[in-house]
Amino acid sequence: MNTYEIMLSTEYMLISGESPETSARRGIVNQLLSGRSSDTEIRKFHAGISSAVHRGVFMFDEYGLCPMYPEIYIPPYLNMTEADMGYSPYGAKYRLLTGYQPKTLMLSANAYELGILRLLALFAPDDATVRRMCDQTMVRLDSTALGHFNAKNEYYCISIAVMRFISAAFPDEKGRIRGFVQGIEREYDSQQRPESVRLYKYLTYSELPPELIRDTLISRYGELTDFKDKADPVFDPLTCRICERCLAMI
Repeated sequence: MNTYEIMLSTEYMLISGESPETSARRGIVNQLLSGRSSDTEIRKFHAGISSAVHRGVFMFDEYGLCPMYPEIYIPPYLNMTEADMGYSPYGAKYRLLTGYQPKTLMLSANAYELGILRLLALFAPDDATVRRMCDQTMVRLDSTALGHFNAKNEYYCISIAVMRFISAAFPDEKGRIRGFVQGIEREYDSQQRPESVRLYKYLTYSELPPELIRDTLISRYGELTDFKDKADPVFDPLTCRICERCLAMI
């Protein structure tokens, strides 16, 4: 399996309630660490960003890197025969865990890197390399608008991905996490959101400490039960499991 497939299979295992043993966790960590992008891959990716449409829109540092995009895990190129939807100069965009197909490379790429780092933070929080990468990424996010909630377009989904990462890698940042939750809820009903985006929100909520999210889940009880009642546990176990986890926290 490639790095993306390892991330997905591990995430689905955790959502289903399984917990890998210590040796299995170490194996996953080693596989994810080995999937880090090379300096050449990182520079090539950011050079493509610069030469496409973003020069003059986003800032690039002295190394030619744009902090709005990943700097550790670059999503590998997917040609159109390897994915069913989405196009960019880099090929098809990677879907989110709940199936949402990003329209922008910014969401796809950030969700890819942040998802991997989140698992590393969960499985190897004391590993020096993991800690350094998480700190580096937090600095990257804080140097841009990504470090705090943003409701514009697909920034809404990026904010959810960022909150997932922070809650795993920096669990003591409770004030910041609350700020994300407040922003996500404030803007949630401002437009019709795809079911896969709404489910992505609830997946993230199900991973937060109950004391941070219980009141919010209570206010969304009706939607959660509707989600669960409409989902087929045979064909859509992911939705059922996410809703069950949220409802169990109420």
